[in-house]
Amino acid sequence: MRPSLAPIGGCTFAPTPDTRADAAPVFWRPELLDDVVELVPVRAASAAALTFDPMAWPGSSDMLIAEDGAHLLLRIGQASHRLWLPEGLPSIGTPLTARLALDGHAAERAEAALAFWRAVTHPLPRRPAVRPLDRGTAGRILTLRALDGALAGNSYRTIAEGLFGPERLAAEPWKTSSLRGRVLRLVGEGWRLMDGGYRELLRRRMKDGRHLTDRV
Repeated sequence: MRPSLAPIGGCTFAPTPDTRADAAPVFWRPELLDDVVELVPVRAASAAALTFDPMAWPGSSDMLIAEDGAHLLLRIGQASHRLWLPEGLPSIGTPLTARLALDGHAAERAEAALAFWRAVTHPLPRRPAVRPLDRGTAGRILTLRALDGALAGNSYRTIAEGLFGPERLAAEPWKTSSLRGRVLRLVGEGWRLMDGGYRELLRRRMKDGRHLTDRV
């Protein structure tokens, strides 16, 4: 495909010349890739029809105008949708329909068209912000770190320094330090979990008439 872009330095480029090769958008010929969705304007369409408006679609997009029409690469989340408009770019708001060739690859094309329609008309909600660890989870992480230290042959003092930092460890004598007792308990709990106690994390209980896995 030869893009109808203004030449830069005597050459015609689809992406900006200084774009890294692994970051440049790649446009495929529709006959070579089954997941290219062919879109054409439709005159008789319902009010709920998908309309051409890339700026309003979720995600980001790249466009290439070529001899065989307009090509769009739409990225929504981790998915990429390849669109081909053989009649060129329609006006914003023009109703669109997907045109499928009923050949040996019709199923793949239909799946790609449906995936594009779902991504544009039913975008996934944004993931909620990661919540801070609750005390139980944070405690189990410390337990496993303490156990790793013990299995590696480290002394309790070395484990305490790795878990809580040398400054905090130096704040009080080691023999009577509260951190010493805490590390002893953490390592002991780690041995207990390794010796079968982990099964408690997998038990299921009845709550409100439903089986729920205990939160960890």
